[in-house]
Amino acid sequence: MKTLRVISLWVGVVVGAIPLMAQLPSITAIENNYSYTLPSVPNYGIAPGSLFVIFGSNLSTVTVPVLQSSAAPGVPLTLNGVSVSVSVNGTTASVPLYYVSATQIAGVLPSNVPAGSGTITVTNNGQAGAPAPFKVVSSNFGILSANSRGYGTAAGYDANNRLLSSTNSATPGQTIVLWGSGVGADPANDDRIFPQKQNNLTNIPIQVLIGGTSSTISYRGRSQFPGVDQIDVTIPQGVPTGCYVSVIVMSGNVVSNSTTLPIAPSGGTCSDPNTEFTTAQLQALRNKSTVNVGTIFLNQESDATKNSVRTELRGRFLGYTMAEFSVEPPLEGFITYGSCQILAAGAQPAHINAGSTLTVSGPGGAQASASLSTLKDGTLGDYKTSVPSGFIPTGGGTFNFSGSGSTVIGSFNNASITMPAPIIWTNTSGISNVNRSQGVTVTWSGGSPGTFVVIRGSALTAAPANHLVAFACAAPVTAGTFTVPPSLLLAIPPTAAGDLVVYNVTIPTHFSATGLDLGTAFAEIGTKITVAYQ
Repeated sequence: MKTLRVISLWVGVVVGAIPLMAQLPSITAIENNYSYTLPSVPNYGIAPGSLFVIFGSNLSTVTVPVLQSSAAPGVPLTLNGVSVSVSVNGTTASVPLYYVSATQIAGVLPSNVPAGSGTITVTNNGQAGAPAPFKVVSSNFGILSANSRGYGTAAGYDANNRLLSSTNSATPGQTIVLWGSGVGADPANDDRIFPQKQNNLTNIPIQVLIGGTSSTISYRGRSQFPGVDQIDVTIPQGVPTGCYVSVIVMSGNVVSNSTTLPIAPSGGTCSDPNTEFTTAQLQALRNKSTVNVGTIFLNQESDATKNSVRTELRGRFLGYTMAEFSVEPPLEGFITYGSCQILAAGAQPAHINAGSTLTVSGPGGAQASASLSTLKDGTLGDYKTSVPSGFIPTGGGTFNFSGSGSTVIGSFNNASITMPAPIIWTNTSGISNVNRSQGVTVTWSGGSPGTFVVIRGSALTAAPANHLVAFACAAPVTAGTFTVPPSLLLAIPPTAAGDLVVYNVTIPTHFSATGLDLGTAFAEIGTKITVAYQ
C-alpha cells in the first residue's frame, strides 16, 4: 500500500471567501470530494467514512480557509465557529471538518452513520441553516482524477509513487494505486486522527473495471488520512491498451465517476490509432507555457425517430495554459477502442479569434462558411453553421477547410478530410428499451479503413434538475458490434425520452497555422434513435 503524502493538494481548498455576517447558512449541494457526482443522478450517494464537500452560501465568516491537520488531536468538530451535523435514520453525528469557507465546507462523514435518506445542517456562529437532504449509501467510490474535477485521466500511481501518464503508462499485470474516497465504513477507525488504520475492507463488495474487465483488488480501504481511501488493483492481462482506457469502480450497482488510464504493452509511451494528437506532438510542447488548439469537424446526424437530417460545420479554437492542457480529457469518443466514458462538461479555457470565417469546400464545389459566434457575456464562442442537405454525399467525399485568419491565428487552407461511405447501423429496429443493468448491444455493417465507430447516448435527470448525462464509447470499425456495459449505463438516469447515436468517425487529420500549436480535423456521420433507459 502507498502512503499519500500531501493531502492538501487533493481536498480542494478555496481561498478569498467574502466575510458574511448574520445570515443563515444555505446548502445548495453535497458531493463526494473526488467524483463530484450530482445529487440528481442515479449513482449519487455519500458513503460513511468518506470525504465530502458541502457547497452553498453563508457557510462561514472566515476569509481565508486553512486546511486542518489530521495529526493528533485530529480534524476538529468545530472550526472557526462552524459545525456540521448529520441525521440519518435516527443516528445523529458531528462531522470532522478539514476546512470551512463562505461557499464550501469539506468534512468526513462518520463511519457510524447508516445508509438511508437523511439531512445535513450547518451551524455558523450559532446560526443554524435549514437542514439539507442527502443520501447515504454503504459504498460509492469517487476516483481522484488528474485534473481534480472528477473526470478525465485517473490519478493512478505506480509502485514507485510516480503518476501514470502518457509517457509513464501502466502495463498489463502491473499493480497500481487509485486514490479517492468512498470505499465505505471502517468502524475500527475514528475518521479524525492521522494515521488511520489501514484495514483491508474485504467485506465491502467492490469491483474495479479496467477496459471493461474486472480486475484483481489487493487492498481497499483508508489511506493514513481520514476520509481518503486507496484501492490497490492489478491491470488485467489482455486488457485493451491505449492512452484512454476506461476505469470505473462499482459498489454493487452503484458506479463511480468515469475516468481513464494510459496502458501500454511494455509501459512507457501509450498510443491509440484514433487519437486526436500523437504523443510526439504532445512531447514537442512540453516546454511551452501556453497551448493554442484548433478543432474543425463536419457532423451529420440522421434522426430515425423524427425522420430528419441535420448537418453542421463546427470549429473551436481554444487557448490553454500548459497545466490545463496536460489534464484535458480527449474529445467525446476519442478514447481507447473498447472503452467508454461519461461525458463531463468541464470549465473551458478562453476561445481564440481565428478569423471572421471558417469555410468548408465539398465534392462538386459545394461550399459553406461559419462565422465566429459571441456568447451572451460578450466572450467568443464556437464557429457553427448548418450546411445544406446532401452536402455530404451518400458515398462520402473529400472536404477541405480554410480559415480567414486573425492577429492571433494565421490564415490556413491545409486542413482536409476524406469521408468514405459510412457504416449502416443494422439493429436500430431492435432497440427501443435499454435495461441499464444489462447493457445494450449495437451492430453495424460496412465501414472503411481510416474510420472508427463511436456510440453515444444521453438522458435528462428528472425535473427540476434537468441535468444532461451523456456517454460515449469507441470501437474499431471492423468489430461490427459493441456492447455498452452496465457499469456505464447505471450512471444514466432512467427516462422514456433518452437517445442513442451510432457514428462513423474519420481518424483525425492535422493542419497547421501561424499561432496554432495543434490543429485537427475530422468528420462524423451518425444515426440517432429515441430510447427508453430503464
